Amino acid sequence: MYSSHLAEELGKFRDLVVEAKDKGVEIAAAVAKKMLDENMLIFGAVDETSATKTIHQLTELQNARVRFAYEKYVILTLEFFGGLNFEITFLVI
Repeated sequence: MYSSHLAEELGKFRDLVVEAKDKGVEIAAAVAKKMLDENMLIFGAVDETSATKTIHQLTELQNARVRFAYEKYVILTLEFFGGLNFEITFLVI
């Protein structure tokens, strides 16, 4: 399985170099040759589960920041308008 994946990735790499040369990026072929001569291939993958988890964590962090800012805004507004002392309960959705 690994060798078929490697062959597929090398094919994509070749296509990328050809496309770059067609668009006038002359250094692409030299860089590709140097990478292959040095057995220096760059692989990258994003696990879909990991990406979804990261997005969920970032969304929760952003929501927490918005809630904090809103709570702070309400408290400061109440203090500004007469120093009213209310117990504030926020509904967390």
